[in-house]
Amino acid sequence: MAAAIGIRSDYTSANLRQFARRVGDPDQVRRLLALALILDGGSRSEAAKVPGVTPQIVRDWVLRFNEGGPDGLATRKAPGRTSILNDEQRARLAEIVEAGPIPAAHGLCAGGCAIWRSGSGMSSSCRSHVTPSGASFAPWASASSRHGRAIAARRAVTSSILKKFRRPSGADQATAPERNTDRAVVAG
Repeated sequence: MAAAIGIRSDYTSANLRQFARRVGDPDQVRRLLALALILDGGSRSEAAKVPGVTPQIVRDWVLRFNEGGPDGLATRKAPGRTSILNDEQRARLAEIVEAGPIPAAHGLCAGGCAIWRSGSGMSSSCRSHVTPSGASFAPWASASSRHGRAIAARRAVTSSILKKFRRPSGADQATAPERNTDRAVVAG
């Protein structure tokens, strides 16, 4: 069996409890209180039962405490995934984004909206641009995707149907059927 790892002796259990009162991080507080229990003479197994962790985790807390004191027990941010781009590539990408699109190179129409070239011809996300087939696409609908074309076609059909049933704004109220204004009167 390996030798036990000693805990720093420059802090007392009272110091750790006092520090725990001032800390806003609840995870750091429970770590500090578990170590205060150890400094009071308790075992690491007993200290692990209080916050509901394993003795191995308490051992890791002791190592962090020995290395950084009470601040070493603060919740740390996970490192996360490493970046795909290095600093040079990130700077170059920022330059490209700041420069914006080049109309001749990136295929922009006069209004500044993107034009997609597909095997069936040109299409655009610009409301003013009409495809060779005569269909116009909404700004969000990419004509190069089937889904975008289907949604645009469905909206066009729906709006033409709804126009037939729309009531003109400010319709004459005189032509509306008269309603029974006195609800107490029962037709007999």
